[in-house]
Amino acid sequence: QVRLDLQGNFNEEIFVKALNQIAQRHEALRTVFSNDGAYQIIQNTSMIEFKSHSFSGAGEVHSLDKVDEYLSKEQNIPFNLQKGPLLRATVIKANPDHNIVSFAAHPLVCDEGSLLCIVKEVEAQYNAFIKGNTPELKDVIQYKDYIEANNNRITKQQSQADDLFWKEMLQGLTLDVNNFIPRSQAKRNEGKQGIERIEVPKDVWLAVCKGAVKRKCSPFMLLFSAYALLLHKTY
Repeated sequence: QVRLDLQGNFNEEIFVKALNQIAQRHEALRTVFSNDGAYQIIQNTSMIEFKSHSFSGAGEVHSLDKVDEYLSKEQNIPFNLQKGPLLRATVIKANPDHNIVSFAAHPLVCDEGSLLCIVKEVEAQYNAFIKGNTPELKDVIQYKDYIEANNNRITKQQSQADDLFWKEMLQGLTLDVNNFIPRSQAKRNEGKQGIERIEVPKDVWLAVCKGAVKRKCSPFMLLFSAYALLLHKTY
């Protein structure tokens, strides 16, 4: 989730126009998945869910408390992978001159790093439209084209070298699952869709980010790989 605090005048109609332009620009933002998850379906029209809400008039401090509560609830609403949309944008008016914009995307179509790029493009589109100009954005490479180009770049010899690298890196690796943070034994039913939240120390998160940069992947990819490895070693 990416959150922006905007001060001053805000044109909601122009913002929605910018959103739709970005959705048409990126196939990933118009993607849903088959019922069995075997293939992707790219829709022809914009598929960004947009919501607008106002807490204006409740007082600055009270409004911001309500904004945090509202966005927290929104964050826990599950995505529908078959119907979409898999990107959401929410505009909240805290007071007449203070708008809060929140973006949330399903990680299957957009990780955090990509979402930040999407937000920058929306900002560029919005500013250009406000001034009556045509946005100037770099040519975009669609995901399927990137994969095809990447597969063509990687030779069989390179692939074998990568396999050998990871076999050597993981050789003799053991995990002590008893040292992990214990899960609460108390059964709860708080409508959070099975979400369990833990606080990650700052130094751990920085190490994850550093490792992701070194391996040319996103923090999500690195964490998910570690999770898959844990399951493999445990079960």
